[in-house]
Amino acid sequence: MKNIPILRFENISKFFGSHLAVNQLNLEIHPGEILALLGENGAGKSTLIKILAGIHKADGGTLYFHGHPIDSALSLQHAIAFIHQDLGLIEWFTIAENIALTLGFPRKFGLIDWKKVRSQAENVLAKVGLDLSVDTRIFDLTRTEKSLLAIARAITTNAEILVLDEPTASLPAQDVTHLFSLLHRLRQQGVSMIYVSHRLDEIKTISDRLLVMRDGSCVTQGKTCDYTIEQLTYAISGKKVQHQQIVEREKGKEILSLNHVCVDDIGPISFSLHQGEIISLTGLNGAGQEEIGRLLFGCKRLDQGYILHHQLLYQANSPEDAIRQGIGFVASDRTQESVIMSMNIQENLFLNPKSITEEKKLTSKYISQFDIRPTDATLPIHSLSGGNQQKVVLARWLHLNTPILILEDPTAGVDVGAKAEIYQLLNQAVNKGVAVLLISTDFEEVVQLSHQALVFRQGKICATLSGEQLSTSNLLLYATGDISSKNGKIEEKSYRL
Repeated sequence: MKNIPILRFENISKFFGSHLAVNQLNLEIHPGEILALLGENGAGKSTLIKILAGIHKADGGTLYFHGHPIDSALSLQHAIAFIHQDLGLIEWFTIAENIALTLGFPRKFGLIDWKKVRSQAENVLAKVGLDLSVDTRIFDLTRTEKSLLAIARAITTNAEILVLDEPTASLPAQDVTHLFSLLHRLRQQGVSMIYVSHRLDEIKTISDRLLVMRDGSCVTQGKTCDYTIEQLTYAISGKKVQHQQIVEREKGKEILSLNHVCVDDIGPISFSLHQGEIISLTGLNGAGQEEIGRLLFGCKRLDQGYILHHQLLYQANSPEDAIRQGIGFVASDRTQESVIMSMNIQENLFLNPKSITEEKKLTSKYISQFDIRPTDATLPIHSLSGGNQQKVVLARWLHLNTPILILEDPTAGVDVGAKAEIYQLLNQAVNKGVAVLLISTDFEEVVQLSHQALVFRQGKICATLSGEQLSTSNLLLYATGDISSKNGKIEEKSYRL
């Protein structure tokens, strides 16, 4: 490894008004190195990345590239590629068109050469092993496919540094392995990476060094192998995180029952949900679990079967209809479906307005209860980190005492401290009788929170797990089809993953 770092931050600071978002931070990254950037939501990671992207200009300090000081990160646009949480794909464009936005549209006789546009896209997909038609529109892809496409597009620029912001937040285990294999190959080619993630097990697997931020400052940095998960958790949060475990309890009254339900080629699906119970619908992305949640919230139409709600026939023709019947919903894509980015924190908490006095009083209460940061309720919600936006969404539903809450990947992109707080809030809600339908691809989350997990594969429930059988290894094996069940006993196939 070369002595001169490819990139170095020296005493970088950034103010927003009187708020010090980044405080005299120092870091460096060498060629062919993966540096993990850790910290709670609001710790300053996003601000640091935006300084690197040229979106914000540092108020103090110096940025060096290959040992030479530079005035602005804007001059590094050719050398750095960013993969953001929102992926930056245009939904109504095809794969080929999205890739051409980065590589350019080849021309012939002054016109776009669509044959070459498709050909260059096929070459890009081949690099990451994506077997997709380049004429497919983005809105027809699964979240996993979108994530891998965004990464594939970024590496075509021949950038010297890749910045990956929560690249695995929506990826199942086998695609995480696929991604890591790709990142290792890039590292061997000398590409440097800044890897932002809240998944500490991933950090231990993929990164060479790490830096932990808290309140805008660096609290520790060094070789990843020198830190344990417990040490990192403490460094990130500044306190010992108490992991919440859902306590087994006697089932309450049946509140929801699905009977031979079919929707969008998914099904037939049957299960019951009781008061004070968390049932998880899990599996790989695209296995069918999301369709069930959206059917219950009135976003999809029932094709076959029937649903009972408090023993009465249930039908929701719209989300408004579902809300009136006591069902809340937290979407996985919060920026598109859960928050209104042009509104402030208080307005997002109360989409059904109350009196100004009552709103202010309750807003102060929820900001404190959910540890939402910054604490200024008049700030636009787009100024909050992803984790704090998610806290606002959860606060909105939990303060309504919604009897049934449907959660899609509720802690994707949320730091370890905030995740523990969210789990605690869910546990409290369940103890009060709230029924939770957790739709998650995070198998560790499913094991930690669920009383029962229904594993989806190819549009059907392939396993129902609880107790000792509910483990991350069994969830993965069932979800990928590498396990079978006979007479209630789990039997692995003869081959391994």
